[in-house]
Amino acid sequence: MTAGKQGCPCTNETATLSSLTERSCELAPTGESGVRLTLGGLCVPTSYGSSRCLQHDLHNDPTCTDYDGDGIIPPYCFRPFCFVDAGVCARESN
Repeated sequence: MTAGKQGCPCTNETATLSSLTERSCELAPTGESGVRLTLGGLCVPTSYGSSRCLQHDLHNDPTCTDYDGDGIIPPYCFRPFCFVDAGVCARESN
């Protein structure tokens, strides 16, 4: 899916995330370049949230794994999302 809702297309924010050099990091185990969404926070690929509506957190947030075997994974892990241009979405929904 390339949009969260009709008329609200996903945007590609890879260049924006890549430009945050003070937040750059390396993804384990691949060594791929990443970015920390918050200072000292989780390292995610620079493609995080860009271009397609996907379950980005499910694949990037360690909280979204069942390492302890209790079967509890937070609901947000399964919610697909993408970055959008709020101005475009507002115009398209009128």
